[in-house]
Amino acid sequence: GLPSVLYDVLPSVAFDYVSYSAWESINTAAPAATLETDLDTIRDVIGSSAIVIGETGFSRLNDEPQSVVLSAEVISAALAWGVPYLVQWQLYDADAANAFGLYDLNGQATPLADWFQLRFQEDQRSLRPMPRVRALETPRIDTKLP
Repeated sequence: GLPSVLYDVLPSVAFDYVSYSAWESINTAAPAATLETDLDTIRDVIGSSAIVIGETGFSRLNDEPQSVVLSAEVISAALAWGVPYLVQWQLYDADAANAFGLYDLNGQATPLADWFQLRFQEDQRSLRPMPRVRALETPRIDTKLP
């Protein structure tokens, strides 16, 4: 077959993270399960779980409530798998034919934006306060270090 980035390039290069555009995973009958399987495959090939989702999202055009449900399932599956970063495609709708945004063409929040806001609020409530850290002093050049 043809060479591929996954099998022929990534195993040979040093990287901090591998970015996976998840369109092939999420455009299936079971997007969350397919994403988990595909992330496992990528991890096994590259020898690392340092994978970020570079693009994901569902159009609101056919079924807006279902697009929120699918997005929530995929995002939850990615986070449970251990993905540290995920990019939602898009912040704003590009045009009437591409309704992927968190905000529509009039700048109004979409139901997916509302879902994200609730999710962030829940996460904020569950966070513990950060411990106070003493400011580090820069030692003078003539100070003996321990």
